Amino acid sequence: MSGIKITFAYDSNGVRVDADSYGDHPIAHPLVCPDRNCEAFLKHVNGYKRESYGKQQFIPAFYRLEKGSDHSEYCRYKSSGRDTIVAGESDHEVKDALAKGELLFRIHVMDAEEKEKLKDKAGVFQQFPPNDTTKRKYRNQGRRPTYVRTMNSLLEIYNHGRLNSKDRAKIMLIIGGKLVSWKDFFYSTNHLGSLKLRLHREGIVQAAVVVKVSVVGLPIQKLGGFCFIECSPKTTGLGKHIYTTLKLAKSLPSSHFSLNQNIMVLGKFCIPKSSDRVTPSYLGNEIRTLITHTQQVVDI
Repeated sequence: MSGIKITFAYDSNGVRVDADSYGDHPIAHPLVCPDRNCEAFLKHVNGYKRESYGKQQFIPAFYRLEKGSDHSEYCRYKSSGRDTIVAGESDHEVKDALAKGELLFRIHVMDAEEKEKLKDKAGVFQQFPPNDTTKRKYRNQGRRPTYVRTMNSLLEIYNHGRLNSKDRAKIMLIIGGKLVSWKDFFYSTNHLGSLKLRLHREGIVQAAVVVKVSVVGLPIQKLGGFCFIECSPKTTGLGKHIYTTLKLAKSLPSSHFSLNQNIMVLGKFCIPKSSDRVTPSYLGNEIRTLITHTQQVVDI
């Protein structure tokens, strides 16, 4: 039998801890395998997305074995399948990859829409755990793009491109099945004009935008009771500034943000309808994205 995805564990007090709600409540470590015949220690793995041949797959959170731990002989989660898989070599450390001159990256950080898809899948995943998730040895065959799984890693790529003009022109990012250049993915406040032009052409653009928080707003009832973060505008000199606003999911407290905070935000940006605007139209233009989780944001 192949290994089965472990979707819950028990802490040292015997309390069940589901993988998709890990961190919601205090946990008494260590976490152990849920099989009554096994006492293997487990480690939590956050949900993530995987891209292959232009298709996206969302992998909900699960548990894997802690280093040095193993399932008992009769544990139902123990794998007896093939323990060596042919795989492409992938450098998981973005900083090391940049130092080696590797400039192709596959973005696995999730925005609000992708987080929602992951949440939808987690329920099915909990009921029907898929097979084949135990840790295996990998035999390298060829090279693959470096995976980018966190906003901190994304920030590494942004800063490297900002400080190295030659590499900036060569850095390519694979996201949503598309190959995107550095300049078409990262936007500082000074370059919001370019992003706005793309939004007029394309409607929605997935991007990482660097902004400075200028207003931490209270809930706006006419806009559904949502809180909005307003950011310092791109000044054009023509009286039509470009403002970035961040719509916060109701589950995300605005206390995560502070005045004058410099941040990078990953999201699918759009131009809101006139009736949905936060900034008055006479001040200029507005672009917006939805933030559902702090994993879409990193301090600069």
